[in-house]
Amino acid sequence: MAKPSRMETTHKLGRSDAELVRACAQSNTETAFTELLHRHGRTVFAVCRGILGNGSDADDAFQATFLVLMRRASSIRHPEAVGGWLCGVATHVAKRQRQRRNMKYAKEVAMMSDPSPLAVTTSIDPSDVALDADARAVLWAELGELPEKYRDALVLYHFEELTTEQAAERLNCPVGTLRGRLSKGRELLRSRLVRRGVTLTAAALIAILVTDRAEAAPPPELLEKITSAATHGASSNVASLADSVVLAMSPRWKISTTVVGLVVVAVLAPFLFWLLNRNPPAEEVAFQAPAGPGTLLVVSQQDATVSLIDPATGRIRATIATDPCPHEVAVSPNGRLAAIANYGLPFGPEQGSTVTLLDLSAGKKLRTVNVGGGAAPHGLCWLSDDRLLCTVEQIEAVVEIDATLGNVIRTIRTAQAGTHMVASRVGGTQAFTANVLSTTISSLDLTNGVARSERRLGGMPESLALSPDGATLWVGNRADDTLAVLATDDLRVLKTVPAPGMLLRLAFAPDGRSVAVTAHQSNELILFDAVTLTETRRIKLSSETVAFNVPGPATVVFSPDSKTAYCTMHQARAVAVVDVVAGVVTGKFDVSGGALDGIAFSPITPNEDEP
Repeated sequence: MAKPSRMETTHKLGRSDAELVRACAQSNTETAFTELLHRHGRTVFAVCRGILGNGSDADDAFQATFLVLMRRASSIRHPEAVGGWLCGVATHVAKRQRQRRNMKYAKEVAMMSDPSPLAVTTSIDPSDVALDADARAVLWAELGELPEKYRDALVLYHFEELTTEQAAERLNCPVGTLRGRLSKGRELLRSRLVRRGVTLTAAALIAILVTDRAEAAPPPELLEKITSAATHGASSNVASLADSVVLAMSPRWKISTTVVGLVVVAVLAPFLFWLLNRNPPAEEVAFQAPAGPGTLLVVSQQDATVSLIDPATGRIRATIATDPCPHEVAVSPNGRLAAIANYGLPFGPEQGSTVTLLDLSAGKKLRTVNVGGGAAPHGLCWLSDDRLLCTVEQIEAVVEIDATLGNVIRTIRTAQAGTHMVASRVGGTQAFTANVLSTTISSLDLTNGVARSERRLGGMPESLALSPDGATLWVGNRADDTLAVLATDDLRVLKTVPAPGMLLRLAFAPDGRSVAVTAHQSNELILFDAVTLTETRRIKLSSETVAFNVPGPATVVFSPDSKTAYCTMHQARAVAVVDVVAGVVTGKFDVSGGALDGIAFSPITPNEDEP
């Protein structure tokens, strides 16, 4: 049977997606909902099945996705591209379902975090490419998490088979812009998959997605089940899945409150202008950011820069260019030097190969260190004022850098996939790495330059924090929402603590009493007692008082007095200033760069004497 043309497919649609979404929002009519269900069911079922595999878990995620559509139809910003929106929602629902399954049954690791690297290298025709279930799970999840404009363009063109002209009309953009989004979206998807070990061409990846979707026909009984649920209610698991996603999508404050706030600001604007621009008394500055003198270093992946910020006022003192897509930043023990690992992808043309060194006293770039072509440098830690360690993911190793000479002096192999972060004490003889793809923690003997042992953990161990006394190592497991505390002498697990919210980074307070964890998905900073190994507080990072238009904390650092924490808000172009004693966000520092990531504190104030 001949495949229908793009134009023929479009003409058969009847009412547009936007009309159907509006009908659902206004009256939740069964006819409109059913039509959207049949129209986009293949895409949603392909996402759920791709991430969860065949079975009841995928069926529940499928139903929950359409329940979210029923409840959130009125808030969809681009109803004409509801297929892309559903793809994104299905990704979040499926990942939540997978986390629940892993927590409940204590199984190995979710499909996205398989212990073996997902490596596929091929030059054959894309239509003949086959990936295993684990690699497919990564592929579907990365598609759903693409920025909206790229995901919508790919879904409209490749899944809904619109022409570029029709897709551009749907998205209200010029055809040239649409073509650019398609090209950028394919390449962005490919580059993200390269980071996960899947090395196929963009054309091959799209071919796999299109084939999976074509074969993902939801069975009639499943369609009947979700249609019935729309009227009579869903099962408890489906309903709770939908509730959790709807809650995450809900605004944090009511419109009426916002309107009142705008009116108050308008009335008090002259006074506020005077208040914000006057010279505040010293004690007011101390209350806002009690860090005192020094410098915050904030990395922008998208702009390839590091900003030097006054921690008392949020004023940007200098912005220094790095190489493409810097990730982590670390400051030397004396605070005079900083190192930035330039990972390269996804904002660069290829995997990075350099570490940028800064002279913080002068407030300028000192030199660039090459760690090897395409090595993908990432995690950093200083061993002394002139020596540091850097993970290099692509060669599964840690390199030691002489900051004075500006070169690599030795390489220590971990032989573990995804060697991501590294931690060690100043002057220590032992270092530790988190190996995301192998789901292991490695212990490195720095005296002999060899990997000594590994400890397998579940759920993508991504972040590390070493206690000031060197006795315990804290590990954040991103995929299964747990925090593991290990003894450094033999890597035995002392405790595993549930910590939902997708953990990204950890930081010990300088006084050693508490540990801060950024929960990217729940938009929180979680605090733990370093002695009792228990959670003490969850701090919401967006409120009516200090709001961030996009959630998602990335990295955290403490002030020297351990009373203030600073969190980079990845997509909000801002740093959250958190009073950890009171448990509230006291302010934010705006940063011009996009995709903020690494953050560090130095006691040095550029071009001024050390305090």
